Amino acid sequence: MKYIFLISLFNLLFFFADAQSSPKRMDFETYEPNSTLVVPQHIVTHAKFPFFDVHNHQWDVPNQDLTELFSEMDKLNMAVMNNLSGKSYKQSPGRNGGV
Repeated sequence: MKYIFLISLFNLLFFFADAQSSPKRMDFETYEPNSTLVVPQHIVTHAKFPFFDVHNHQWDVPNQDLTELFSEMDKLNMAVMNNLSGKSYKQSPGRNGGV
């Protein structure tokens, strides 16, 4: 029992001495581990179920050709899009109220 205590004490002292002599600090910015995950790749390009896009910006909708937009929505299986483009088109045409 006495020897186990001495060995544990020695290991503990060695650990603290080593930690103080060589400051090994890893910042968040330098932490870049190599991934070891190996799985089959499957890129999803189309939603399984129709979905609702809750945040989108479509500027100049009155002047825009919507057939291309609807085609892209159909490719993604997007059912509804919420357009959060900002101010009224009649008061301030263009993007972010620019002329």
